[in-house]
Amino acid sequence: MKYDNHKIADNYNEARLLPAETMQMWLDAIGDVVPKKDVSTIVDLGCGTGRLVDRLNQAGHYAYGVDIAPNSVDPDILKSWNNRFSFQPLWEKIPLVSHQLWDVGVCTDVMEHIPEELVKDTLQCIMRACHQVFFLIAGTLDYAGRMGEVPLHLTVKSHAWWLERFLKMGWGVDMLSPGKYHRASSYYFRVWQ
Repeated sequence: MKYDNHKIADNYNEARLLPAETMQMWLDAIGDVVPKKDVSTIVDLGCGTGRLVDRLNQAGHYAYGVDIAPNSVDPDILKSWNNRFSFQPLWEKIPLVSHQLWDVGVCTDVMEHIPEELVKDTLQCIMRACHQVFFLIAGTLDYAGRMGEVPLHLTVKSHAWWLERFLKMGWGVDMLSPGKYHRASSYYFRVWQ
């Protein structure tokens, strides 16, 4: 599997330096699904650099990041919020917050990286941990190319294919239209049990 030795993540931190405007765009795009209360519990599923976890914690939410590769998280962010990260595949049981489900899960640009044979297990683990999840799923081959001979996007499927996966599991689904944040090659869903 492509992440077995986490070599890909070694350059991920520097390659994913997002400008402040882009980070704000992500926060705005998920704003409608984050509960409007003083402190919300939010888990970033496939957190990568951890920058979204950092921004959400700074905004007063209780945010936690899960990623398969510990070396993908920005070292300064890990130092600041080290008790708010775990490193494991998403197809394994996801940590809960105080033994309760997370208010919101955020899973952006992650599901296309999951091997197709693990998609069902991954979705089940995610939904066992969250009341609702915002998914942004890329529907194209890798923008950044390959890492050697290994493609980064392992499950490139249509909007209808992903929608069918959610519906087959009996979950509620909203197909979101993030307006000016829309990328034509990506699919946006809010999913709940």
